[in-house]
Amino acid sequence: MEKDTDIQMEDLKTKGVKPEASTGDKILAALCYVPIIALLSLFVFNDKELVYAHAKQSIVFWVIFAIVMPAGFFLFFILLPLFATWLLVAVLYALSGRMRVPVLAEIADKLPIK
Repeated sequence: MEKDTDIQMEDLKTKGVKPEASTGDKILAALCYVPIIALLSLFVFNDKELVYAHAKQSIVFWVIFAIVMPAGFFLFFILLPLFATWLLVAVLYALSGRMRVPVLAEIADKLPIK
């Protein structure tokens, strides 16, 4: 029985899930998608891996949003629901303890922040 638990934990880790993250860390990681909290989290909570990862990904999200939305003014009604869905998925990933949000994580990994 214990062996099955170890296998399940390894399976979660390979999927980018932090099973040992506390509920508080997960909530804080989700709150990182508020831009000012993301910036503060980069400096205050840089020792919490889950929070730090989502803070970086949040900054990437908001930079992409700030660049694409004005450029896509004519596509506003198409782009806004897509960004809202992407943001919702990111928050749900944070609340579930997953470290990596698709696309955001790949871009955030290239940032020279650490």
